[in-house]
Amino acid sequence: MVIAADGVNSLLSEKAGLRARHDPAHFAVAAKEIIELSGGVIEERFQLERGEGAAQLFAGSVTRGMPGGGFLYTNRETLSLGVVVGVQAAGSAGVPIHELIEEFKEHPAVAPLVRGGNVVEYSAHLIPEAGPGAGTPLSADGFLTVGDAAGFCLNLGVTVRGMDYALASGVLAGQAALAAHQQGDFSRQTLSAYDRSVQESFIGKDFKSYRQVPSFLANPRLYTLYPRALTGAFKDLYRVTENSKGKILRGFRNSLFSRIPLGQALGDVIRGYRAL
Repeated sequence: MVIAADGVNSLLSEKAGLRARHDPAHFAVAAKEIIELSGGVIEERFQLERGEGAAQLFAGSVTRGMPGGGFLYTNRETLSLGVVVGVQAAGSAGVPIHELIEEFKEHPAVAPLVRGGNVVEYSAHLIPEAGPGAGTPLSADGFLTVGDAAGFCLNLGVTVRGMDYALASGVLAGQAALAAHQQGDFSRQTLSAYDRSVQESFIGKDFKSYRQVPSFLANPRLYTLYPRALTGAFKDLYRVTENSKGKILRGFRNSLFSRIPLGQALGDVIRGYRAL
């Protein structure tokens, strides 16, 4: 039998009929640079004690308004800086992702943190963001699929999970393969025990709970209108003028909703609540 762990663009799973032909709308592309800096410099710039780390997430202009975001996190003597953007959006806009990284590094909030660093590694890869399709089998005669090949990656906007699902599905697939070997039967009927074990595990429960997240995160307003409205509202809040600001929360609310139609905002909040 075969356990397909050949990654996000799994041709084996596609040939086995367990995945439909790849749709660019279901994937994101991530690019990352490893930037070398001394441990002391990193601790000073990120205000860390020895042995501590920091991680930052970014949304909005970092992807030019396309679905996605940026990240920056510390390692012992390096920084990891990268951008994630939807494949379909990037392809339609004709934006090379390496340009987004260069713009990201020059942003006023990021440039002082990476200044003087030496890029020692660059990498890029696809991320499956649609998740496994509802009711899509994970097994066939003599065949199981795990990890990214099965679509086990969950983007919640503030975090992306995949490695834990890959490890857990690998364990469950190994157990199913061992049971099939002991029975001397590698048919789909026997191996479907793997499908059931995945659905009963935290993998299946998570994807069921967050099944509406991919469509919610595809909303372009999350990367354009809302970041601009929020930053604009905070600028209004902290700007000192000769006029009375009145009640802080009321002024902030009025500033925010002067930029966002109230009905539209409420609809997006409801969708976000249901998805998350």
